[in-house]
Amino acid sequence: MCMFRAIENRQGNLESRYRGKKCYFLTYTVLFAVVSFLVFSWYFLEGRTFIWESDGWTQHYKALIYYARYLRSIVYSIFVEHRFHIPEWDFNIGEGNDILGTLHYYVIGDPFAVLSVLVPTRFMYVYYDIMILLRLYLAGIAFSCLCFGTGQKSRCAVLAGSMVYVFCYWAIFNAARHPYFLNPMVYLPMMVLGIERMLKKEKPYLFIATVFLSAVSNFYFFYMIVLVTVIYAVVRVIAFYQLKNWKDGLFMLFRLSAASILGLLMAGVVFLPMCYVFLNDARMSAGNAVPFLYPASYYAKLFSGFINVGHPYWMCMGYAAPTLAAVILLFIKKRHNMLKVLFILCVTISAVPFLGHALNGFSYVANRWCWAFALVSAYIMVAMWPHLMQLTKREGLFLAAGMMVYSLVCLFFDKERTGSMHTELLLAFLFLLAVLFLGNGGNVRWRCWKSSAALFLVMVSIVNISFWKNSVNGDNYASQSKKAENLLPQLTQNEIKDIRNTADSEGTGTFYRYSGDKLSINAGVLAGLSSTQYYWTLSNPYVFEARSALGLREVSAYRYFGYDDRTVLTTLAAVRYYALPSGSQPHLPYGFTKAEPAKPVSKQGDGRSLNMFGRGQATQKYLVYRNSYALPLAYTYDSYLSTGRWRKLSDVGKQEAMLQRLILEKDDYRGSLKEADPVLTGRKVQYEIKCNDENVVIHGRNITVKKPHSTVTLKFKGLPESETYLSIHGMHFKGVKAENAADDEDEDGISEEPAQTCLSLRSSAGIKKKLTYYTEKHRAYDNRHDFSVNLCYTENAADFVRIAFSKAGTYTFDSLDITCQPMEQYTAEIEKRREITLQNITAGNDEVNGTIYLEKPKLLCLAIPFSAGWRAYVDGRETTLYRANVMYMALDVGKGRHSIKLEYHTPLLKEGICISVFAFVLLGLIRLGNGKMRGIRGKW
Repeated sequence: MCMFRAIENRQGNLESRYRGKKCYFLTYTVLFAVVSFLVFSWYFLEGRTFIWESDGWTQHYKALIYYARYLRSIVYSIFVEHRFHIPEWDFNIGEGNDILGTLHYYVIGDPFAVLSVLVPTRFMYVYYDIMILLRLYLAGIAFSCLCFGTGQKSRCAVLAGSMVYVFCYWAIFNAARHPYFLNPMVYLPMMVLGIERMLKKEKPYLFIATVFLSAVSNFYFFYMIVLVTVIYAVVRVIAFYQLKNWKDGLFMLFRLSAASILGLLMAGVVFLPMCYVFLNDARMSAGNAVPFLYPASYYAKLFSGFINVGHPYWMCMGYAAPTLAAVILLFIKKRHNMLKVLFILCVTISAVPFLGHALNGFSYVANRWCWAFALVSAYIMVAMWPHLMQLTKREGLFLAAGMMVYSLVCLFFDKERTGSMHTELLLAFLFLLAVLFLGNGGNVRWRCWKSSAALFLVMVSIVNISFWKNSVNGDNYASQSKKAENLLPQLTQNEIKDIRNTADSEGTGTFYRYSGDKLSINAGVLAGLSSTQYYWTLSNPYVFEARSALGLREVSAYRYFGYDDRTVLTTLAAVRYYALPSGSQPHLPYGFTKAEPAKPVSKQGDGRSLNMFGRGQATQKYLVYRNSYALPLAYTYDSYLSTGRWRKLSDVGKQEAMLQRLILEKDDYRGSLKEADPVLTGRKVQYEIKCNDENVVIHGRNITVKKPHSTVTLKFKGLPESETYLSIHGMHFKGVKAENAADDEDEDGISEEPAQTCLSLRSSAGIKKKLTYYTEKHRAYDNRHDFSVNLCYTENAADFVRIAFSKAGTYTFDSLDITCQPMEQYTAEIEKRREITLQNITAGNDEVNGTIYLEKPKLLCLAIPFSAGWRAYVDGRETTLYRANVMYMALDVGKGRHSIKLEYHTPLLKEGICISVFAFVLLGLIRLGNGKMRGIRGKW
C-alpha cells in the first residue's frame, strides 16, 4: 500500500524515498515478478517449460540448440583453429539448406538468442524460458520509456498501462508458442519514441538503432513494424504540424525516411539475403483466398475478445478489463484525437480481411500485427488513468452506460457466454465502482487507496485471463507445453542412435542420408545427419516445385517427411537407410532390407554427440532398413529430358523418367549430350467404384458425402511386384458447415465451412495412407489439387483401395486413376546410375569435393537442393551448374579424370556485408564529422 502511496502522493512523507524513475522501475520490476509468477504459475508449479509441444519443440527449441552450437563452432574456429569461418550451408537441415535463410526466422539475428552460446544443451530449456520472461520484462520497460518520453507523468498510470501491455493475450498466448513473436512488443515502443524525439528535433540515434535492431532480428515482423510505423508517422506528423505547416511536415517525413534507410542499410548483412529468401519462398505464390469480410462469428469474437481470451485469425487482444473503461472514456471526452484516430485505425484493420492479408506479407489472412493494437490500447489506459481517477458524475453515467451496452452485445451471442467473459465483465464493473466511489474527496490517503485498488483490479483481471487460458478449468493451454523432465528423453530417444550405430557397424562413410516413417521431426539437424524430412517456416522453392509436380501427398510447402515411400524418388535422393519404430507396419520402398541390429559404438561421426547431454540414456528401439540399391550423393546420366516434355507426363511417369534421364531446362543446357525419350513401364488399370454407403452419392466426377467418414471402394486388378498409386487430379472440396463450427477455434481462425479435409486410404494389402487437402480458406493453402498416393510395393497384385472422407461436402475430381508401376526395370536403371559415380566424396559445410573418371562425357547429378549460392569447379575451373531433376543440381563433365569441387555462399550476403559496413561508416561520419559534416549533423 505504501508503495502506491509513494508513487501518487508527491506531498507525502515517503516522497523523497520514491521520487524519480529509479523508484518507478524498481516498483515495475517487483510487480512484473509477482504478476508473471501468477500468470504463468500453471507452468511453474507443474514443472512445465514454455516449449510448446508442436512448433516450440520441433522448431524453436531445436533451432536455439543448433544456434548455440553454431556460434560455438565459429568461436572455436577463431580461437583454436585460428581461422575465421562462418558456415553458410548445412546438409543436415533436411537434405541441405542455407543456414541463415532457414534459421533467421527463429534465432539468427535475435539479440535474445546470442547468449545461448554460453549455455550447455542440458540447460537450454532454462535459458529458453528466461529469455521469454526477459522479452516481456523489456517490453514493459520500453513501454514505460515511451510513456515518460511523451509526457505521461502519473507513474501509477504508467504501471497500469505497462501491465496491460506486457500481459495482453498476445503475450500470454505466444510466450508458450512462438517466443520471437514477443520481440515486436519491445521494438515498437522504442520506434515510436524515436519518432517522438525526432519531432522534438532531438537526435535520431534511438530511431536508427531500433530500425537496425528490428531489421536484423526478424524480417517477417520487421515488415509489419515498418507498415505500422509508417501509419503512425504519417498520422503523427499531420497532427503535429497540421496543414498550415505542411512543408515542415514533409521535411520531417523526409528526415524519418532518411534515418530509416540508414538503419536498414546497417542491417544489410542480414536484411539483403533474407529479402532474397522471402521473395523466393514457396508460400509467396500460394494464392490464398482473401474474402471481402470475415465470417459473422469472427466479428462476435472480435467484439468480446477485447477483454477475453481467443485468437480467431490470430486476432489476440484479451486486455485487462479496466482497459474497456479507458477506451470508452476516451470517446466520451473531447480531447486526445490522436489516440482516437489510432484506435479507429486498429479496429478498421481488424475488421477488413484484406488489410490483415497485406500486413501478413500478402500471404494468408492473419492479424499477427495485433501487438500494435496492444500498444495503442495500453497507452489509452495510461492517458485516461488520471481522468478515471477523477470522474465526474456525468462521465460516470456515460461510462456505465457504455459498459452496459458492451456487456449486452457480448452476452447476446451465446458462444460468448463463457466463464472468462462473465468474470472479465464483473471485473470491469468492479473497476468502475472503485473509481466512482473510492477517494472522491480531497483526502490524499483515499486517493492513494483508489489508485491502489484500481491497479490491483488491473492485475486481477490479467491473472483471470491467464486462468481461463492456462488452467484445467479453462482451455488448459499450459498442458500443451513440454515438461522439463521429459526434454532429455525425447531429445535422445529417437531413430538417430539406431541409424548411426547401423551405419558405423557397416563402415558407411561420414555422409549418408536417411528417411522413414514416424520419425522425430528435425532430429537430424541436431544429430548431424541428412534426412528427407524438413519442417521450417522458410523452405527451398525448388524442392516444393518438384514435390508438387510429382504429386506427393504432403501439402505444406515447408513441412515434409519423405517421398511417400516411393522407391525411385527415395533412391534418387541418395537415401541409404529407412527407419521406423519397432512394432509399426512396415511399408517400405522396394529394395530396402532389414539391417542387423547393431551394437552401440563409441564413434561420434562429425563430433556432434547423439547423447547430447553426456549421459547414457536408453532409447526407443527403431528398426533400420538398408537400401540395397543406394546411390551416393552424386551419380551420372548419359542423356537428358527437357523439363517441358517431362511436365506433360503423369506423376508416376515423371519419376520413372527421372530414373532414366536427367531433367533439365533445354534452353539453359549448353552441353554435348542429347535429349532422349524415357521408356515408361507404368500402366493405368481399369477400376470400378463400389459404394454401399447411403451417405455417399456419386454423380460423374462429383462425390457428395452427407456424413463424415463415409466410404467408397475402388476395385481393380493390379499388377504383381509393383507399386500401386491412386492418382487424383483437379481435386476440389466444398464443405458443409458443422453445427459447432464456431467452436472450432485454432490458430487457423474460424470459418463458416471446413477449410480442409482428409482422405483415409486403405489398400487390399493393408497399407494405410492419409491425404490431407487444404482449400483456399486454409492458412497453409498452396494451390495444390493434384496428388498421387503411393500404396507401396507389394509382391501380390493389389485389388482394391477404400477411401474414407473425413468431412461432409462435395468432392470434385478431374480424374481419378489407379496406376501400377512394375519394378522389373528398376534394378537395371539404378545400376546405370551407379555405374560411374563421384568418388572420395567429402561433404562438409559450404563445400563438396570428389573425383571422377569418365570414358565419355556425362552429366553429373548431385542430390543437393538447388540454390543460386552454389558454384561448381572442374579441375579448378568454374563451370555451369544446372538445375536438374527440378530440385537438384548437375554439371557437364568431359572425358578423363577430374576433380570436382562445389562451394556455397549465401546469395547476397557479401553485398549485404558491404552495405552494412558502408552504413556504419556513414553513421560514424555523421556523429564524429567536423566542418560541413557538423552542419549536416546539425540538420539531423
